Amino acid sequence: LLGDDARREPPRAVEDAGWTPRVSAVLRALRRFRERGASLAPLGVVDARAWGRVERLVPDTERKALRPGVVVGRPGREVAAAIEAAADREVARLRAEARRRVGG
Repeated sequence: LLGDDARREPPRAVEDAGWTPRVSAVLRALRRFRERGASLAPLGVVDARAWGRVERLVPDTERKALRPGVVVGRPGREVAAAIEAAADREVARLRAEARRRVGG
Protein backbone atom coordinates (compact mmCIF):
# COMPACT_ATOMS: atom_id res chain seq x y z
CA LEU A 1 0.00 0.00 0.00
CA LEU A 2 2.94 2.30 0.47
CA GLY A 3 6.28 2.87 -1.15
CA ASP A 4 7.62 2.75 -4.69
CA ASP A 5 5.35 -0.07 -5.86
CA ALA A 6 2.28 1.88 -4.80
CA ARG A 7 3.48 5.02 -6.57
CA ARG A 8 4.03 3.11 -9.83
CA GLU A 9 0.64 1.40 -9.76
CA PRO A 10 -1.90 3.23 -11.90
CA PRO A 11 -5.05 4.43 -10.15
CA ARG A 12 -8.11 2.26 -10.58
CA ALA A 13 -11.50 3.46 -11.68
CA VAL A 14 -14.01 3.70 -8.88
CA GLU A 15 -16.79 1.16 -9.39
CA ASP A 16 -19.08 2.42 -6.64
CA ALA A 17 -18.08 5.66 -4.94
CA GLY A 18 -20.74 5.22 -2.26
CA TRP A 19 -19.56 1.79 -1.11
CA THR A 20 -17.03 3.00 1.47
CA PRO A 21 -19.44 5.31 3.32
CA ARG A 22 -22.11 2.59 3.33
CA VAL A 23 -19.71 0.01 4.73
CA SER A 24 -18.48 2.49 7.32
CA ALA A 25 -22.04 2.91 8.55
CA VAL A 26 -22.54 -0.86 8.63
CA LEU A 27 -19.34 -1.33 10.64
CA ARG A 28 -20.43 1.30 13.17
CA ALA A 29 -23.79 -0.48 13.51
CA LEU A 30 -22.01 -3.81 13.98
CA ARG A 31 -19.88 -2.30 16.74
CA ARG A 32 -23.04 -1.13 18.53
CA PHE A 33 -24.63 -4.54 17.89
CA ARG A 34 -21.67 -6.28 19.57
CA GLU A 35 -21.68 -3.85 22.50
CA ARG A 36 -25.38 -4.26 23.13
CA GLY A 37 -25.10 -8.00 22.71
CA ALA A 38 -22.35 -8.10 25.31
CA SER A 39 -24.63 -6.21 27.70
CA LEU A 40 -27.06 -9.16 27.54
CA ALA A 41 -24.46 -11.69 28.77
CA PRO A 42 -24.98 -11.02 32.52
CA LEU A 43 -28.76 -11.52 32.24
CA GLY A 44 -30.12 -14.81 33.49
CA VAL A 45 -32.80 -14.68 30.80
CA VAL A 46 -33.23 -12.21 27.95
CA ASP A 47 -36.65 -10.59 28.09
CA ALA A 48 -38.47 -8.71 25.32
CA ARG A 49 -37.46 -5.31 26.68
CA ALA A 50 -33.74 -6.20 26.76
CA TRP A 51 -33.97 -7.70 23.28
CA GLY A 52 -35.74 -4.60 21.99
CA ARG A 53 -32.57 -2.56 22.59
CA VAL A 54 -30.62 -4.92 20.34
CA GLU A 55 -33.16 -6.03 17.75
CA ARG A 56 -33.01 -2.97 15.49
CA LEU A 57 -29.26 -3.51 15.05
CA VAL A 58 -29.56 -7.11 13.80
CA PRO A 59 -28.13 -7.30 10.25
CA ASP A 60 -30.70 -8.26 7.62
CA THR A 61 -28.80 -11.45 6.82
CA GLU A 62 -29.20 -12.58 10.46
CA ARG A 63 -32.83 -11.60 11.10
CA LYS A 64 -34.21 -15.12 10.71
CA ALA A 65 -31.69 -16.65 13.13
CA LEU A 66 -32.04 -13.83 15.67
CA ARG A 67 -35.78 -13.22 15.68
CA PRO A 68 -37.49 -12.48 19.01
CA GLY A 69 -39.11 -15.90 19.22
CA VAL A 70 -35.67 -17.49 19.17
CA VAL A 71 -33.80 -15.24 21.62
CA VAL A 72 -36.37 -14.04 24.16
CA GLY A 73 -36.34 -16.42 27.10
CA ARG A 74 -32.82 -17.72 26.39
CA PRO A 75 -29.89 -17.23 28.78
CA GLY A 76 -28.05 -13.95 28.24
CA ARG A 77 -24.69 -15.68 27.71
CA GLU A 78 -26.18 -17.75 24.89
CA VAL A 79 -27.75 -14.77 23.17
CA ALA A 80 -24.55 -12.71 23.54
CA ALA A 81 -22.56 -15.54 21.92
CA ALA A 82 -25.08 -15.79 19.07
CA ILE A 83 -24.83 -12.04 18.50
CA GLU A 84 -21.02 -12.19 18.49
CA ALA A 85 -21.12 -15.02 15.92
CA ALA A 86 -23.63 -13.11 13.77
CA ALA A 87 -21.45 -10.00 13.82
CA ASP A 88 -18.39 -12.10 12.88
CA ARG A 89 -20.27 -13.59 9.91
CA GLU A 90 -21.31 -10.13 8.74
CA VAL A 91 -17.74 -8.82 8.98
CA ALA A 92 -16.52 -11.85 7.00
CA ARG A 93 -19.15 -11.13 4.35
CA LEU A 94 -18.00 -7.51 4.11
CA ARG A 95 -14.35 -8.59 3.86
CA ALA A 96 -15.21 -10.98 1.03
CA GLU A 97 -17.07 -8.21 -0.76
CA ALA A 98 -14.11 -5.86 -0.34
CA ARG A 99 -11.77 -8.51 -1.80
CA ARG A 100 -14.04 -8.91 -4.82
CA ARG A 101 -14.09 -5.16 -5.35
CA VAL A 102 -10.30 -4.84 -5.37
CA GLY A 103 -9.81 -8.00 -7.40
CA GLY A 104 -8.05 -9.95 -4.69
